[in-house]
Amino acid sequence: MEIAIRSEQGVSFQHGVPGVAPVGGSAATPLRAFAYDGTSKPAGVEPGQTMSWNVDVANEYSDVIMVDATCHAEGKGEGEDRWIVTIRAPVTARLTNTVR
Repeated sequence: MEIAIRSEQGVSFQHGVPGVAPVGGSAATPLRAFAYDGTSKPAGVEPGQTMSWNVDVANEYSDVIMVDATCHAEGKGEGEDRWIVTIRAPVTARLTNTVR
């Protein structure tokens, strides 16, 4: 399973996090991630299993972002099946190291 955050929404995956694969070189904004196993290698997701990735939220961001999940499955003797599911996800920036 691959996850892609649509660009220019103010949210990106964090660099150096397992499963994150920057497109266009290491300095590129990481907008793609994949399901991974305990050794950070690509892996499948079983029904009921979840995956998570840390993200960075810009100062200005969309309240709801669009994320595309590309799912792959072995076809019945005919190769691989693939489909894309679009997810609308709410975004709330978490404030840390804040002094009142």
